[in-house]
Amino acid sequence: MSVLTPQSSKPLTLLLSIDLGHEPTVLACHQNGNWVAVGTDSGEVILLDALTNQEVKRWQAHKTRLAVLEWHPHLPLLASGGLDGFARIWAIKEDGSVSKLHDLKAHQDWVEHLAWRSDGQQLAVASGKDIRLFSEQGDLQGTYHFPHSPITGLKWRPQAPQLAVAGYSGILLFQVLNPLLKPRKFSFKGALISLVWSPDGHTLVAGTQDNSVHYWRLRDNTEGSLIGYEQKPKQLTWSHQSRWLAASGSSDVMVWAFDGNDPELHAPNLLVFHQKPITSVCFAPSGQWLATGGKEGKLAVWSKVAAEQPFYTLQGKAMITHLAWIASPSALKLVALTQNGILGIWQLIPKSAES
Repeated sequence: MSVLTPQSSKPLTLLLSIDLGHEPTVLACHQNGNWVAVGTDSGEVILLDALTNQEVKRWQAHKTRLAVLEWHPHLPLLASGGLDGFARIWAIKEDGSVSKLHDLKAHQDWVEHLAWRSDGQQLAVASGKDIRLFSEQGDLQGTYHFPHSPITGLKWRPQAPQLAVAGYSGILLFQVLNPLLKPRKFSFKGALISLVWSPDGHTLVAGTQDNSVHYWRLRDNTEGSLIGYEQKPKQLTWSHQSRWLAASGSSDVMVWAFDGNDPELHAPNLLVFHQKPITSVCFAPSGQWLATGGKEGKLAVWSKVAAEQPFYTLQGKAMITHLAWIASPSALKLVALTQNGILGIWQLIPKSAES
C-alpha cells in the first residue's frame, strides 16, 4: 500500500506494512491498544503487537475459514469462530504466547457471529438460527432461538445484559437475566445484514438487503430509514458520543446526524473522495476522526464530518476490507487491511491534538 501526498502539513508515519500471505477475513483490535488479530480464510490467526509494530504469533485456530474474532472487553482473551462448528477462547500472554482455554460447540456446523457482553461475563455464539451463551470459563449458561432466518447480526446493548439478534423480519432483543421474559421485537419487512448499537445504547441500527439503513430509537419508540446507498451497507460506525452515523455502500460518505429528531428529514453531510462504493468505515474512539476505505483501494482519513477534503489519503492496489483505530497512550493509530492480505498501521496524530 503506497502513500499519496497528505493533504496536511502534519506527517503521516507508516509504522508497519506486512503481507500476511493469506486472504484475510476479519480484523479485531484489543481495547488496551496493544494486540491486533487477523483471521484468514485458512483458519489461521495472525497476532501483531501494535506497541512494537511486529508480528508475534501465528496459529491454526480452526480447520476451515475463520469467520469472526472478538476480544474480551477487559482481559487478554480472544474468542474465535469458524466454519468448523466451534467457537474457541484463547488466552494471550504479555510475551505473545497463546494457549487455548475452551472449545465451545455450536449448534450448527458454522459460527459466523460472536459477541462478549460489555462487562465480559458472557460470550454469545450464533450459529444458524440459534444462540448459545457461555461464561468466561466456557460453561453453557443459556440458549436462544431466532425463528425467522439464519442470524445475520449479534450485538450486546452497551452496559446492559440485553442481546440484540438480527435477521429476516427484524430484530429480537433478549433479556438474558430473565429468560422467561418474551423478547422485544423490532419489526422490518425484509432482511437485515448488519447490526450495531449506538454507544449510549439508545439506538439500534441495521443495514438492509435493499440498500438502506434502518434505525430504531428505544427511548421514544421511533424508527426510520436512511436511503441513497448504491450497495448493501455491510459496515456501520458511530461517533463516540452517538451523534454521527456512517455506513459503507455509497461512493460518497454519508454522515447522518442523530442529535435531533428524524435524521432522514435532513440531508447528511457528504464527504466526497472515493470513486467507487465504500467498503469499510470506522470512527475513532474520540473526536470526529473518520477513516473510510473504498473498493478502488483508496483510504481516506477525515478530521471532521463536514470536511471538504480528506485530512490524509492513501492508495492501495486492492479493496480496503477492514479498518480499526487504536488509541495507544501516546498516539492515535489506524489499522487497515486489504483484500489481498496487506496490513498497514499508521500513526496519524499525537493523541493530545485530537479534537
